[in-house]
Amino acid sequence: MSEELQLDLLLSVLDQSGSQHVLQLFNRVYRKNKQYFKLVAGAGGPLLFIEDHCSLIERGKDNKVVISVPFMVCRDQDCKCGAFHVCTHWPSKISTCKSCRVDISKNPDNTSIYNKYPLLHKLSPILLKRLLKYSKFIIRPETPILFEKCTPDQLRFPQVCEYYNSDTGCLGPCLFFHLCKKFATGKPEESTKKGSTETNAVKKKA
Repeated sequence: MSEELQLDLLLSVLDQSGSQHVLQLFNRVYRKNKQYFKLVAGAGGPLLFIEDHCSLIERGKDNKVVISVPFMVCRDQDCKCGAFHVCTHWPSKISTCKSCRVDISKNPDNTSIYNKYPLLHKLSPILLKRLLKYSKFIIRPETPILFEKCTPDQLRFPQVCEYYNSDTGCLGPCLFFHLCKKFATGKPEESTKKGSTETNAVKKKA
């Protein structure tokens, strides 16, 4: 029952963009299951229940309940740092590993974290991605980064998307710059000439 209540609380907070007042939160879950009242009362009240029994949410300021992801997220492949691992391109649709595109829980590097936080097993891949938005990323110079995850001293330009100039194109959303390959390699004049030729051809037809 405790795990079921934890899940309902977590989903409710996720629906409220990661923060909700404790009274509104518990009123919402009580309407789903009246048996939760005895469980919370036995723990000493809503806030004590959150502090003692919940692993992925915590008490915030002004009696707010907030998402709290107790582990870091790492994008480096073949890394044994103990963080939750996603592939380099996550969360874009061009992730280099199938598990990140379909189900992050399939990544064997995350077994220990799933064992430590069983509630993660209850989350769908979509909900897990939403939850990880509230996590901190391990930032390394060689790893592509999201600007909003960084402090100014960690900020650097992202790499150019290698899929943008391919036959299939980039399936995005993507973490990298979308630039013409000729422009990126310092030969933009060829692309410009091509554009001018096409424009002239259109004018002649008109």
